[in-house]
Amino acid sequence: MTDSIQKNPLKKGSLVFVDKENYIKSIEAQASDYDLPNYVFEGPGEILLVKDEYAQVRWRKIGRA
Repeated sequence: MTDSIQKNPLKKGSLVFVDKENYIKSIEAQASDYDLPNYVFEGPGEILLVKDEYAQVRWRKIGRA
């Protein structure tokens, strides 16, 4: 019997990262702006709201002083 890999459910308050290579290959990338700001790929985003398999994420742009 083969065990399937369980997915961790998306939860409000969780920190998430975006893998740039996987994003570029995705359907979502083809349907939206291709040139996302670098901070989306550099730091974690915080999940604000979850609906089905989608989440609203807040990205905090870390500025230089």
